[in-house]
Amino acid sequence: MTDQENSKEIIETNSSEENLSPSEKASEPIINQINDDEQDDDDELDEDGNLKLIRENMIGDHKVASAVLTFEAQLPDYIVELIDKRISQLEEDDWESAMVGTSEQGAEVPDIRKCDVSWLTELDWVSTIFTHYFHIANRELWEYDLTEMEEIQVTRYNKNNFYGWHSDYGTSGDKTLTRKLSASIVLNDPNEYSGGKLQFIDWHGKVVTTTKKKGSIIIFDSRTPHRVTPVLKGQRISLVAWMLGPKLK
Repeated sequence: MTDQENSKEIIETNSSEENLSPSEKASEPIINQINDDEQDDDDELDEDGNLKLIRENMIGDHKVASAVLTFEAQLPDYIVELIDKRISQLEEDDWESAMVGTSEQGAEVPDIRKCDVSWLTELDWVSTIFTHYFHIANRELWEYDLTEMEEIQVTRYNKNNFYGWHSDYGTSGDKTLTRKLSASIVLNDPNEYSGGKLQFIDWHGKVVTTTKKKGSIIIFDSRTPHRVTPVLKGQRISLVAWMLGPKLK
């Protein structure tokens, strides 16, 4: 194709775009505005139902495109061993069926959440692990105004237990505060259970699965939708904590 023919094609293309009404332009999703020849017939879906291929128009320096979803770190093995020993001290009577909602208005809703929970108070030494990593993550990523931490929740997922999509923001018992950062520590080796994935929905609506490595701590904005998929076999144990602060304005 000559330069003149190429210029003519570009002019005709731009002209056809200009003839579109504003509503027609707005109705065309930006994510789909890629040429057919850019699409790969071999595009595959991952196990979470997302395209394995990340398209060019989803990569860039836009704040949403580059937003950080989680802060992840690995606890030293000796700390994980100490936490394991602490959790092993819980009696069976210390466990209860998990609820959905606040401590004042919560209820058991097995269609949304099915697992057992126990609690460690803020005075428990385990809380210092969370506050340490909350401080680092908040300093590096969010810089939220944080004031206090809630009790630590120990969660136990047996076979077929799960927690459906939800967010933690706004579920503090104190009406003047809200959960701003959430954290989870995995206490099982991945080979001890299957399923039980901690997943998030990122800024593009994509499902993201986090690591299942024992001793990993994952911190995220409490507004982020997340879930734990059903445990298919074995048992999943984790610790969950929340940092509170004044409601966002």
